[in-house]
Amino acid sequence: MQRSAAMSLPVSRNRGAKVDLAVPIAFVVAAAISAASYYLQTQPLRGEGQGTAHVAVGTFPPIGFALRQWKGSEQINLLDLHGKVIWLNFWGAWCNPARQQMIELDKIFADLKDHPRFALVTVLCEIPTSSPGLDPSRDLLAEEFVTAANLTLPVYVDESGDARRAFQIQPEQYPTNVLLDAEGRVRGIWTAYEAGLHDQILPELRRWLAAASGQTSASAR
Repeated sequence: MQRSAAMSLPVSRNRGAKVDLAVPIAFVVAAAISAASYYLQTQPLRGEGQGTAHVAVGTFPPIGFALRQWKGSEQINLLDLHGKVIWLNFWGAWCNPARQQMIELDKIFADLKDHPRFALVTVLCEIPTSSPGLDPSRDLLAEEFVTAANLTLPVYVDESGDARRAFQIQPEQYPTNVLLDAEGRVRGIWTAYEAGLHDQILPELRRWLAAASGQTSASAR
């Protein structure tokens, strides 16, 4: 087989010359270590996997952040909800799948709002400035949607951005649903919404509600 001219490499005519590879190899190793370190620090909640298969399942995210009630002055801190199973929903009023889920979530909230171990926290997120043709007013879009859909579930805003940073939520990842057990441990992360999603989340929710209520023992992962 003939070698392609494009694949031939120039050969040094100085056979006595030696190439010092120490510097380039050291540079490559340092770059690889730096990249790996950055990945481990910034990607723990974005790994492959959906739902209970997500790589973050079993971890304790930093949830000591404050969320302000969207229509009101009340603030909550997820640490104050210790002992409750938390369904955390990040959504955007401009996102059609997120809006569809909110309607279904409102029905679930109506059924479970009186459960002493359950807390639903929906987080209204900002409109990404890079999105063309969108009304820049988050509140106006949300107001129109919540009123039209007659939603009753609690809506909070992440003014500091700490909640989104804690779970590394990006604008293209709405809606994102996070299930935390009564100890604050991640039990599932679901990104995007499609029909049947709640059929995956609700069994896990009931499982950890039962565990929190002392009805059964669920082993920690």
